[in-house]
Amino acid sequence: MEHLLTLAEVRQHVGGLGQSTLYRLIQLGQFPRPIALGVGARVAWRQSEVERWIAERIAAAQAKDESGKKRKAKPDARPA
Repeated sequence: MEHLLTLAEVRQHVGGLGQSTLYRLIQLGQFPRPIALGVGARVAWRQSEVERWIAERIAAAQAKDESGKKRKAKPDARPA
């Protein structure tokens, strides 16, 4: 049986993105759509879809790093 996540749980899984940001990503087709849990505004997300979205983001970041577009390393700010 598929585990469902509440909005609060989804936000924890994705590093604390705000509710508005999540719904904007959904509108843009860049985040899984929630499923309705009956009458009213109650919705939930399939955990597997959220985890797949996270894995895709990680893979994209790794591919970007491997393609030579690595992020600049911050200089060490510790005194010598």
